[in-house]
Amino acid sequence: MVKFGRNRKKVTAGQEERVWNRIDFLYSKLEEGNATEDELKQIDGISKIVMDVTGRSGKRKKETATPEELDELTRRDLEMLARTIGIEGMERRPNCPVGQVKQGKRLPFSRAMKYVGAGIAASLLLVLGISSYFDEKLTDGTDAMACHVIQCQNDSVLHLADGTVVHLAGGSNLSIAGDFGKKDRTVSLVGEAFFEVAKDKKKSFIVRTKEINAIVHGTSFNVTAYGGAVESRVAVRTGCVEVARGEQSFGKFHCGDRVVYDEAAGRAMHDKVNPDNIGAWTTGGFVLEDATVEELKIRVKNRFHRELVIEEGAIPADARINYCSYKPEQSGADCVMKNICTVYGTRYEISDNRIVVSR
Repeated sequence: MVKFGRNRKKVTAGQEERVWNRIDFLYSKLEEGNATEDELKQIDGISKIVMDVTGRSGKRKKETATPEELDELTRRDLEMLARTIGIEGMERRPNCPVGQVKQGKRLPFSRAMKYVGAGIAASLLLVLGISSYFDEKLTDGTDAMACHVIQCQNDSVLHLADGTVVHLAGGSNLSIAGDFGKKDRTVSLVGEAFFEVAKDKKKSFIVRTKEINAIVHGTSFNVTAYGGAVESRVAVRTGCVEVARGEQSFGKFHCGDRVVYDEAAGRAMHDKVNPDNIGAWTTGGFVLEDATVEELKIRVKNRFHRELVIEEGAIPADARINYCSYKPEQSGADCVMKNICTVYGTRYEISDNRIVVSR
């Protein structure tokens, strides 16, 4: 195994696996032509790291590189890296465990890159905007057990040990219980995530937030529970989800059901939403259904990395915001703010770190 001295930060096996899973996702979107601007920047960052660790010199890639240019760059760099570590032509590595890949089948970039060791993985964690650490309790403070906390700056896809897929929104934290999978499967969320839970009739999958919990065995649903927000939400796309607060169950809910818990009022409300809107953000969409102004600000900050400033009276503090777009090209900051401001007869100005809405 090749070792690189440029980055000696310790990376655990779990962290490394999340890196490769994320890279697989990025390259799949690149090859399909569906990579977003942020994802293209991440791929460009991966290319730069690969160039650094292989010692290749060259001019800095322009920021406005096309997907085709980026793809050519990454293929060239990774082929060089593959040869350096003994994977000829990105094919199956000698002594590779039987069944890992089919003979003659091209290894995904990230699978071949695994063999470079933890040095590059530590660097890629930074490029992908993922950090993780160990804590002694879940974020809701109800259990004093060891857990693994994952923080994402950008939207990320996590694959849990039981086969569950978690789409974690940028700016969110997911804590995984230390005994995950033994008696049940417990995670704790601050922020927003869409869960595609692997079926297991014997072990419940539990999502805990500060105010409410969601309990399932195998289904897909979205949970919104940002720190400091008044409302927490659970919306069900498929299957059945039980929503509870402590020992109090609010019932079991199915496709299109949404439960909104109002912390200030201390009550849960149930309504119906379009199932297609649930988790639409995971594919680049931007959806707000009856959202508070507070939630709008959080979404803008996490999605566009800008603070939303609403000057007095521009949008009423008690307004409920609705916006729906499934297409990434209609989900940029300019398009979102243009449509929202049209409803309220206001104008907006976008700068590097702020979006100001005014009359």
